[in-house]
Amino acid sequence: MHKKIYASDYAKLDSDVYKGGGTDETALIQSLLDKALEWGRLHLIMDGAALVTGLEVHSNTTIECMNKDCGFYLADNSDCSILVNASRSIDTLSTKNITLFGGTYNHNGPHQQHHVKCDDPVIGWDDPDCGPNTRFVMGLEFYGVENLNIRDVTICNQRTFALTVGNFRHVNIENTYVELPDEIPFGNQDGFHFWGPGQFLTIRNVGGRTGDDFMNIGPDERDKVSSITDVLVDGVMLDDAYQGIRLLSRGTGRLDRVTVRNVTGTYRCYGFYINPWFIDDTMGNFGNIVFENIDLRHLDNVYGHPPFLFSVGGDIESLTFRNIQWYHPYDVRNIFQIGYPFHDFDYEFKRKPRIQNLLIDGLFVTEDKESSAEADHIIVRGIVDRMTVRDVDITRPVQNEPSGCLLRLKPDAEVGRVFLNRIYAENMNSLVNVQEGKIDTVFASDIILDRVEEPVIADGKNVGKISGDIQNV
Repeated sequence: MHKKIYASDYAKLDSDVYKGGGTDETALIQSLLDKALEWGRLHLIMDGAALVTGLEVHSNTTIECMNKDCGFYLADNSDCSILVNASRSIDTLSTKNITLFGGTYNHNGPHQQHHVKCDDPVIGWDDPDCGPNTRFVMGLEFYGVENLNIRDVTICNQRTFALTVGNFRHVNIENTYVELPDEIPFGNQDGFHFWGPGQFLTIRNVGGRTGDDFMNIGPDERDKVSSITDVLVDGVMLDDAYQGIRLLSRGTGRLDRVTVRNVTGTYRCYGFYINPWFIDDTMGNFGNIVFENIDLRHLDNVYGHPPFLFSVGGDIESLTFRNIQWYHPYDVRNIFQIGYPFHDFDYEFKRKPRIQNLLIDGLFVTEDKESSAEADHIIVRGIVDRMTVRDVDITRPVQNEPSGCLLRLKPDAEVGRVFLNRIYAENMNSLVNVQEGKIDTVFASDIILDRVEEPVIADGKNVGKISGDIQNV
C-alpha cells in the first residue's frame, strides 16, 4: 500500500520555519511517520510549518515540503536532532529509501545545547573535549542508511553539524543549502559531515555559511578503521564559511576515488584540509584524490593560526589539483601547505608523511597588493616522491624589490623528482627555494621568468641535479 498524506489534514501547522512558535505537534506528526511501518511506505507532504521536539523516520519514507516556508522548527531546549532514522546502526544498513524533498529544517541552534550525555553507541561517542558517552546536538542524522536522497532542502541555524550521515551506501544530496543567521562564535556549527563505512556519495550544487567546516568527509574519524570510497562533490558555493572542505583519514580507514570540483565563494580562514588532523603514529590512508576548478576568495582570519587555501599531509597515493585560481590575495597566506598532517603545525614527526604523486596542473595567481608580495605559494614538508607543477601563471605588481617564491622547501622536506613545465612568473625572489630541505632532481621546460632574481636558490648540495630550459627575461 502506498499512502500520500497531507500534514495539515491531521496537525495544526501554525508554526513558522524562521521564528518558531505555534503548537507542538511532535506526537501527532510522529504517529504519521510511524505509518510507514504499517503501510510499508509513506509520502508525507508538509504543507505548512510544524513545531517539533525531534522526530524519527523509518524506511521507505518521503517527506516533501511544498515550498521553502514549509517544514520544521525545533522547539527550544529540545537538545536533539530535528530528524533521525529510527533504526540506526554503525555496521549494518538498517534503513533504506529515505527522501527529503524541499522545505526548511530549522534547528534553532541558539536555543539548543552544544552536546548532551548519550548512552546510545551509534549516535554517542567519547569526545576528547566534551567527555565520554557524549553526542553533539546536530540538525539531521542518518546512520546505517541505503538510498538516502536529499534535494532542494534548507538547513537553518544548526547548533553543531547541520547534517551527519554515517555508515551509508548510495547517498545523493542536491540543491541543499545551509543558512546560519545566528552564528555562535567557535560553536562547531559545521555543515555536512560524513563518517564511514560508506560508498557512492554524490553531492551537487550545495552551499551556505558555517562556523566551522562546511563539509567533512572523515571515514574513520570515529573508529580509525572505516573507509569511504567513490565520492563526487560537484558545485559548492561558500558564503563566508569559516572553513571549506575537509578530507580526513586518521587510521587505517581508506578515503579513495574522491573528486571535488567547481568550488566558489568566500571563506574566512582555511579552505581545504586533506590530512589525518589527529596526532597519532598513523598518517591516514588516502588513495586517489582530485580537486579541480577552485576559485575561493578569502576574507578575514578569525583563527590564531596562519590561514591557507590548501593544507595537505599524511600518506597519500595520488593527489591532483587542476585549475586553481588565486585572485587578489590581501595577505601572505600559502596556496598550498604540503606535508602538514596534524592540527599542531609545529609537531615534530616521528615518521614523515609521504605523498607518492602530487600534480598541480593549472595554477593562476593574480596579485594586486604589496601586502601579498612576500608569499611563498607552495611550501613543502615531509616526503614527496614525484611532484609535477605545470601550466602556472603568476602576475604581481612591481615592488621595490622582488620577493616570495613559487615553491619553498622546509628543513624536513625530502622531494624526489620535481617536474616544472609551462610556467610564467614575475617579480619574485625565486621560482624554487631549496635553501632548506632536499630535492633529488629538478626537470624544467618552457619556463619564462620576468624580474625573478634567481630561478633556483639552493644551498650546497640540497638539489642533486637541475636540467631543462629556464628563461629569465
